[in-house]
Amino acid sequence: MKLPWKSDDDGVTDDTAATASDTADDATTSTDTGSKGSAYTAGKGRPTPSRRESERRRGPVAPPPTTRSEARARKKELKSSMSREDKRKLSNEKRAQRNEQREKMMAGDERYLM
Repeated sequence: MKLPWKSDDDGVTDDTAATASDTADDATTSTDTGSKGSAYTAGKGRPTPSRRESERRRGPVAPPPTTRSEARARKKELKSSMSREDKRKLSNEKRAQRNEQREKMMAGDERYLM
């Protein structure tokens, strides 16, 4: 390959340059033939929803609790509706998140330092 800042007489002969370009052409043509290749990603099978549709699906958001006792009651209600496996999954996720934050803090990441 000839670069603009290199002169023609750098010791590269025309035969080696031609051979290198031929092998590069062979490599590109072999991946282009056949199916779409490994870079192809299949579609999701449905159109992307508009902003109006996605906002309409969410529904109203509950207002934040005004007192600590209300927050505690909401949390207790949420936990009572969860199964045992869901509770374990939630606690494992929280534990993993705390451990990750602690590791980053100990590593000196400024976003996680107190």
